[in-house]
Amino acid sequence: MKTITISCPYPLDSRMGNVVTAERIAGIFEELGHEVKITKGWDSVPCDVLLVLNAVKGAETTQEFQEACPEGKAVVLLTGTDIFRDLPKGSERGQQTLAKADRIVIMTETARVNLPVEFHEKTAVIPQSLAIPEIAGERDESVLGITVVGHLRKVKNPFHVVEVISQYPEWEDVRVWQVGGALDEEMEVWAKQWEGQEPRYRWLGDLPREQGLAWMKKSAVTVNSSFLEGAPSSILEAMTLGVPVFATMVGGNVGLLGEDHEGLFETGNDEELACLFAKAREEEGFLEKLNAQGEARIGLFSREVEKEGWK
Repeated sequence: MKTITISCPYPLDSRMGNVVTAERIAGIFEELGHEVKITKGWDSVPCDVLLVLNAVKGAETTQEFQEACPEGKAVVLLTGTDIFRDLPKGSERGQQTLAKADRIVIMTETARVNLPVEFHEKTAVIPQSLAIPEIAGERDESVLGITVVGHLRKVKNPFHVVEVISQYPEWEDVRVWQVGGALDEEMEVWAKQWEGQEPRYRWLGDLPREQGLAWMKKSAVTVNSSFLEGAPSSILEAMTLGVPVFATMVGGNVGLLGEDHEGLFETGNDEELACLFAKAREEEGFLEKLNAQGEARIGLFSREVEKEGWK
Protein backbone atom coordinates (compact mmCIF):
# COMPACT_ATOMS: atom_id res chain seq x y z
CA MET A 1 0.00 0.00 0.00
CA LYS A 2 1.18 3.50 -0.84
CA THR A 3 0.17 6.80 0.72
CA ILE A 4 -0.87 9.08 -2.12
CA THR A 5 -1.81 12.75 -2.07
CA ILE A 6 -3.53 14.28 -5.09
CA SER A 7 -2.73 17.97 -5.36
CA CYS A 8 -5.41 20.09 -7.03
CA PRO A 9 -4.90 23.78 -7.94
CA TYR A 10 -8.52 24.74 -7.21
CA PRO A 11 -10.70 24.77 -4.08
CA LEU A 12 -12.07 21.30 -3.46
CA ASP A 13 -15.66 22.49 -3.09
CA SER A 14 -15.71 23.78 -6.68
CA ARG A 15 -16.86 21.75 -9.68
CA MET A 16 -13.86 22.64 -11.82
CA GLY A 17 -12.72 19.88 -14.14
CA ASN A 18 -9.49 19.35 -12.19
CA VAL A 19 -11.47 18.67 -9.00
CA VAL A 20 -13.71 16.15 -10.76
CA THR A 21 -10.61 14.46 -12.19
CA ALA A 22 -8.95 14.31 -8.77
CA GLU A 23 -12.02 12.70 -7.21
CA ARG A 24 -12.22 10.07 -9.94
CA ILE A 25 -8.53 9.13 -9.68
CA ALA A 26 -8.73 9.04 -5.88
CA GLY A 27 -11.47 6.43 -6.19
CA ILE A 28 -9.28 4.35 -8.48
CA PHE A 29 -6.33 4.48 -6.06
CA GLU A 30 -8.63 3.38 -3.24
CA GLU A 31 -9.83 0.44 -5.33
CA LEU A 32 -6.17 -0.49 -5.84
CA GLY A 33 -5.70 -0.61 -2.06
CA HIS A 34 -3.83 2.65 -1.48
CA GLU A 35 -4.39 5.34 1.14
CA VAL A 36 -5.31 8.51 -0.73
CA LYS A 37 -6.45 12.05 -0.06
CA ILE A 38 -7.04 15.20 -2.13
CA THR A 39 -5.64 18.56 -1.10
CA LYS A 40 -5.48 22.05 -2.55
CA GLY A 41 -1.78 22.37 -3.12
CA TRP A 42 0.12 20.15 -0.67
CA ASP A 43 -0.65 19.99 3.07
CA SER A 44 3.00 19.26 4.01
CA VAL A 45 2.11 15.79 5.30
CA PRO A 46 4.69 13.28 4.00
CA CYS A 47 3.45 10.69 1.50
CA ASP A 48 4.90 8.12 -0.89
CA VAL A 49 3.49 9.73 -4.03
CA LEU A 50 2.29 13.24 -4.81
CA LEU A 51 0.12 13.42 -7.91
CA VAL A 52 0.06 17.03 -9.10
CA LEU A 53 -2.67 18.23 -11.45
CA ASN A 54 -1.37 20.99 -13.75
CA ALA A 55 2.33 21.43 -14.35
CA VAL A 56 2.29 25.24 -14.35
CA LYS A 57 -0.02 25.84 -11.38
CA GLY A 58 1.61 22.95 -9.50
CA ALA A 59 5.21 24.07 -9.96
CA GLU A 60 5.72 25.37 -6.41
CA THR A 61 3.85 22.42 -4.91
CA THR A 62 6.09 19.94 -6.72
CA GLN A 63 9.23 21.72 -5.56
CA GLU A 64 8.03 21.92 -1.94
CA PHE A 65 7.21 18.21 -1.90
CA GLN A 66 10.51 17.09 -3.40
CA GLU A 67 12.52 19.23 -0.98
CA ALA A 68 10.56 17.93 2.04
CA CYS A 69 10.21 14.30 0.88
CA PRO A 70 13.28 13.42 -1.23
CA GLU A 71 12.33 9.71 -1.15
CA GLY A 72 8.82 10.42 -2.42
CA LYS A 73 7.77 10.32 -6.06
CA ALA A 74 6.22 13.27 -7.87
CA VAL A 75 3.84 12.46 -10.71
CA VAL A 76 2.44 15.28 -12.86
CA LEU A 77 -0.86 14.94 -14.70
CA LEU A 78 -0.95 17.45 -17.53
CA THR A 79 -4.12 19.43 -18.13
CA GLY A 80 -5.44 21.10 -21.27
CA THR A 81 -3.97 24.50 -20.45
CA ASP A 82 -0.58 22.84 -19.88
CA ILE A 83 -0.55 20.88 -23.11
CA PHE A 84 -2.20 23.20 -25.59
CA ARG A 85 -1.31 26.65 -24.24
CA ASP A 86 1.36 27.09 -21.58
CA LEU A 87 3.94 24.45 -22.57
CA PRO A 88 3.85 25.27 -26.32
CA LYS A 89 4.39 28.92 -25.35
CA GLY A 90 7.52 27.91 -23.44
CA SER A 91 6.31 28.28 -19.85
CA GLU A 92 9.41 28.17 -17.69
CA ARG A 93 7.43 27.03 -14.64
CA GLY A 94 5.87 24.20 -16.62
CA GLN A 95 9.21 23.09 -18.06
CA GLN A 96 10.76 23.04 -14.59
CA THR A 97 7.95 20.89 -13.24
CA LEU A 98 8.31 18.39 -16.08
CA ALA A 99 12.06 18.20 -15.54
CA LYS A 100 11.61 17.48 -11.81
CA ALA A 101 8.74 15.01 -12.16
CA ASP A 102 9.45 11.31 -11.74
CA ARG A 103 6.63 10.50 -14.17
CA ILE A 104 4.34 12.52 -16.44
CA VAL A 105 0.81 11.47 -17.35
CA ILE A 106 -1.23 12.61 -20.34
CA MET A 107 -4.81 11.52 -21.05
CA THR A 108 -4.68 11.25 -24.85
CA GLU A 109 -1.94 10.23 -27.26
CA THR A 110 -2.54 13.42 -29.25
CA ALA A 111 -1.03 15.40 -26.37
CA ARG A 112 2.41 13.82 -26.72
CA VAL A 113 3.39 15.95 -29.72
CA ASN A 114 3.23 19.07 -27.54
CA LEU A 115 5.77 17.73 -25.05
CA PRO A 116 9.51 18.33 -25.45
CA VAL A 117 11.15 15.15 -26.75
CA GLU A 118 13.34 14.79 -23.68
CA PHE A 119 10.27 14.09 -21.55
CA HIS A 120 8.67 11.43 -23.77
CA GLU A 121 10.42 8.49 -22.13
CA LYS A 122 8.92 9.18 -18.70
CA THR A 123 5.47 10.01 -20.06
CA ALA A 124 2.54 7.58 -19.83
CA VAL A 125 -0.83 7.80 -21.58
CA ILE A 126 -3.73 6.97 -19.28
CA PRO A 127 -7.13 7.60 -20.91
CA GLN A 128 -9.64 9.02 -18.48
CA SER A 129 -12.83 7.15 -17.74
CA LEU A 130 -16.22 8.32 -16.68
CA ALA A 131 -18.91 7.05 -14.36
CA ILE A 132 -22.30 8.72 -14.42
CA PRO A 133 -25.43 8.00 -12.42
CA GLU A 134 -28.65 6.78 -13.96
CA ILE A 135 -30.27 9.79 -15.63
CA ALA A 136 -34.02 9.79 -16.19
CA GLY A 137 -35.65 11.44 -19.18
CA GLU A 138 -35.55 11.34 -22.93
CA ARG A 139 -34.78 13.74 -25.74
CA ASP A 140 -37.28 16.54 -26.24
CA GLU A 141 -38.41 15.78 -29.79
CA SER A 142 -40.44 19.00 -30.07
CA VAL A 143 -37.29 21.12 -30.49
CA LEU A 144 -33.68 20.84 -31.61
CA GLY A 145 -32.17 21.18 -28.15
CA ILE A 146 -28.50 22.14 -27.99
CA THR A 147 -26.57 21.90 -24.71
CA VAL A 148 -23.35 23.74 -23.96
CA VAL A 149 -21.84 22.36 -20.74
CA GLY A 150 -18.97 23.92 -18.82
CA HIS A 151 -18.09 26.87 -16.65
CA LEU A 152 -18.27 30.20 -18.46
CA ARG A 153 -14.73 31.39 -19.10
CA LYS A 154 -13.00 32.83 -22.13
CA VAL A 155 -10.94 29.73 -22.97
CA LYS A 156 -14.21 27.81 -23.41
CA ASN A 157 -15.57 30.34 -25.95
CA PRO A 158 -18.90 29.74 -24.18
CA PHE A 159 -21.19 31.93 -26.28
CA HIS A 160 -20.14 30.75 -29.73
CA VAL A 161 -23.25 28.58 -30.10
CA VAL A 162 -25.74 31.34 -29.30
CA GLU A 163 -23.77 33.79 -31.44
CA VAL A 164 -24.20 31.48 -34.43
CA ILE A 165 -27.84 30.63 -33.71
CA SER A 166 -28.71 34.32 -33.43
CA GLN A 167 -27.74 34.72 -37.10
CA TYR A 168 -30.55 32.34 -38.12
CA PRO A 169 -33.84 33.64 -36.67
CA GLU A 170 -35.73 31.36 -39.07
CA TRP A 171 -34.57 28.33 -37.05
CA GLU A 172 -37.57 28.57 -34.75
CA ASP A 173 -37.23 24.96 -33.55
CA VAL A 174 -33.77 25.51 -32.00
CA ARG A 175 -33.19 25.89 -28.25
CA VAL A 176 -29.80 26.54 -26.62
CA TRP A 177 -29.41 25.39 -23.01
CA GLN A 178 -26.19 26.61 -21.39
CA VAL A 179 -25.09 24.78 -18.22
CA GLY A 180 -22.28 26.22 -16.13
CA GLY A 181 -21.47 28.92 -13.62
CA ALA A 182 -19.92 32.25 -14.59
CA LEU A 183 -16.38 32.44 -13.24
CA ASP A 184 -16.22 36.20 -13.48
CA GLU A 185 -18.58 39.16 -13.65
CA GLU A 186 -18.00 39.74 -17.37
CA MET A 187 -19.19 36.23 -18.25
CA GLU A 188 -22.32 36.67 -16.12
CA VAL A 189 -23.11 39.97 -17.85
CA TRP A 190 -22.76 38.36 -21.27
CA ALA A 191 -24.96 35.41 -20.34
CA LYS A 192 -27.72 37.68 -19.07
CA GLN A 193 -27.45 39.91 -22.13
CA TRP A 194 -27.88 36.92 -24.41
CA GLU A 195 -30.91 35.78 -22.43
CA GLY A 196 -32.41 39.21 -22.92
CA GLN A 197 -31.85 39.44 -26.66
CA GLU A 198 -32.18 35.81 -27.84
CA PRO A 199 -35.46 34.10 -26.79
CA ARG A 200 -34.17 30.68 -27.87
CA TYR A 201 -31.28 30.85 -25.38
CA ARG A 202 -31.43 29.95 -21.70
CA TRP A 203 -28.59 30.18 -19.19
CA LEU A 204 -29.17 27.53 -16.50
CA GLY A 205 -26.22 28.44 -14.30
CA ASP A 206 -24.11 26.13 -12.14
CA LEU A 207 -26.30 23.06 -11.68
CA PRO A 208 -25.66 19.89 -9.66
CA ARG A 209 -24.12 17.28 -11.94
CA GLU A 210 -27.22 15.11 -12.21
CA GLN A 211 -29.34 18.08 -13.29
CA GLY A 212 -26.78 19.13 -15.88
CA LEU A 213 -26.69 15.60 -17.27
CA ALA A 214 -30.49 15.55 -17.43
CA TRP A 215 -30.45 18.65 -19.65
CA MET A 216 -27.78 17.03 -21.82
CA LYS A 217 -29.85 13.87 -22.19
CA LYS A 218 -32.84 16.01 -23.15
CA SER A 219 -30.89 17.64 -26.00
CA ALA A 220 -30.38 16.54 -29.59
CA VAL A 221 -26.71 17.52 -29.58
CA THR A 222 -24.11 18.94 -27.21
CA VAL A 223 -21.43 21.37 -28.35
CA ASN A 224 -17.88 21.91 -27.08
CA SER A 225 -16.66 25.20 -28.58
CA SER A 226 -13.42 25.57 -26.59
CA PHE A 227 -10.22 27.15 -27.82
CA LEU A 228 -8.30 24.40 -26.03
CA GLU A 229 -9.14 21.23 -24.08
CA GLY A 230 -7.31 18.44 -22.30
CA ALA A 231 -9.87 15.63 -22.26
CA PRO A 232 -13.23 17.21 -21.41
CA SER A 233 -15.62 15.20 -19.25
CA SER A 234 -18.61 16.78 -20.98
CA ILE A 235 -17.75 14.97 -24.22
CA LEU A 236 -17.41 11.61 -22.47
CA GLU A 237 -20.68 12.30 -20.65
CA ALA A 238 -22.44 12.96 -23.95
CA MET A 239 -20.96 9.83 -25.53
CA THR A 240 -22.07 7.76 -22.52
CA LEU A 241 -25.59 9.20 -22.63
CA GLY A 242 -25.87 8.63 -26.37
CA VAL A 243 -25.95 12.33 -27.24
CA PRO A 244 -24.20 13.39 -30.49
CA VAL A 245 -21.31 15.84 -30.15
CA PHE A 246 -20.11 18.85 -32.14
CA ALA A 247 -16.63 19.92 -31.03
CA THR A 248 -13.75 22.13 -32.03
CA MET A 249 -10.73 20.54 -33.69
CA VAL A 250 -8.43 20.95 -30.69
CA GLY A 251 -6.19 18.19 -29.39
CA GLY A 252 -8.23 17.08 -26.38
CA ASN A 253 -11.50 16.91 -28.30
CA VAL A 254 -9.97 15.06 -31.23
CA GLY A 255 -8.24 12.67 -28.82
CA LEU A 256 -11.63 11.62 -27.46
CA LEU A 257 -13.77 11.70 -30.59
CA GLY A 258 -11.24 10.60 -33.20
CA GLU A 259 -9.92 12.43 -36.23
CA ASP A 260 -12.70 11.08 -38.46
CA HIS A 261 -15.54 12.37 -36.28
CA GLU A 262 -17.95 14.24 -38.55
CA GLY A 263 -19.02 16.72 -35.88
CA LEU A 264 -15.65 18.49 -35.67
CA PHE A 265 -15.33 22.14 -36.68
CA GLU A 266 -12.60 24.78 -36.74
CA THR A 267 -12.38 26.79 -33.53
CA GLY A 268 -14.39 29.99 -33.75
CA ASN A 269 -15.63 29.26 -37.29
CA ASP A 270 -19.24 30.47 -37.50
CA GLU A 271 -19.83 29.04 -40.96
CA GLU A 272 -18.68 25.52 -40.10
CA LEU A 273 -20.72 25.39 -36.91
CA ALA A 274 -23.80 26.76 -38.69
CA CYS A 275 -23.36 24.08 -41.36
CA LEU A 276 -23.39 21.38 -38.67
CA PHE A 277 -26.57 22.83 -37.16
CA ALA A 278 -28.16 22.90 -40.62
CA LYS A 279 -27.28 19.25 -41.17
CA ALA A 280 -28.70 18.37 -37.76
CA ARG A 281 -31.99 20.04 -38.72
CA GLU A 282 -32.23 18.87 -42.32
CA GLU A 283 -30.13 15.75 -42.99
CA GLU A 284 -31.85 12.56 -41.97
CA GLY A 285 -29.59 10.20 -40.07
CA PHE A 286 -26.78 12.71 -39.48
CA LEU A 287 -27.10 12.87 -35.70
CA GLU A 288 -27.57 9.10 -35.51
CA LYS A 289 -24.30 8.67 -37.41
CA LEU A 290 -22.46 10.95 -34.97
CA ASN A 291 -23.91 9.02 -32.06
CA ALA A 292 -22.69 5.75 -33.58
CA GLN A 293 -19.20 7.22 -33.94
CA GLY A 294 -19.23 8.08 -30.25
CA GLU A 295 -20.47 4.65 -29.24
CA ALA A 296 -17.65 3.04 -31.22
CA ARG A 297 -15.03 4.88 -29.14
CA ILE A 298 -16.49 4.96 -25.63
CA GLY A 299 -14.91 1.59 -24.79
CA LEU A 300 -11.46 3.18 -25.08
CA PHE A 301 -12.23 5.21 -21.97
CA SER A 302 -13.50 2.54 -19.61
CA ARG A 303 -12.82 2.43 -15.88
CA GLU A 304 -10.93 -0.82 -16.37
CA VAL A 305 -8.54 0.74 -18.90
CA GLU A 306 -7.84 3.77 -16.71
CA LYS A 307 -7.43 1.64 -13.58
CA GLU A 308 -4.87 -0.58 -15.30
CA GLY A 309 -2.95 2.50 -16.40
CA TRP A 310 -2.69 3.91 -12.89
CA LYS A 311 -1.84 0.50 -11.50
